[in-house]
Amino acid sequence: MEKSKVNKKLILIIVIAVLVVAAIAVLVVSLVKPSYKKQIKEFAKACESEEKMEKYVEKYVNLKAIYAMRESEEAADFEDEYKKAKKSDYKDDEFVDEVKETFNYYVSDDTEIKVKEIGKLEKCEEEDMEMFKVADVTFEIKEDDDSEEVDMQALFYKGQIILIGTDDMF
Repeated sequence: MEKSKVNKKLILIIVIAVLVVAAIAVLVVSLVKPSYKKQIKEFAKACESEEKMEKYVEKYVNLKAIYAMRESEEAADFEDEYKKAKKSDYKDDEFVDEVKETFNYYVSDDTEIKVKEIGKLEKCEEEDMEMFKVADVTFEIKEDDDSEEVDMQALFYKGQIILIGTDDMF
């Protein structure tokens, strides 16, 4: 009988340990930001519809960084503005809607966008923009029977995308 009690206690301890490990794993996965390549690939998929793009903005875009950029008079002011930004400012419905509208610029019902190539994520070389990272991206844009490749760049801050645009935007 005593052996049975010991086995039940041992099984209970093992079950609790497994549950604790599983809970920690779920927490770690939820805190880890997706890779820059995944964010770019998801952007291309989001270009299919405004609804997908709006979900993309909510999930991947660094709204706080965009808010800080908007509030900065010069690039050198960015990090101070980022630190001062309040969640109530960059999570404000009106501001988030503006960002979604900006990203919806890339949405087209009759155009298919595919990622052809994603370059290495590197420190931005522009003066006063060293705090950002940038990756070169080649998209294939198909419309009807035509297709063309377009070279763009994706700008990141603290592991999250801020915007995707042509070289002259940065």
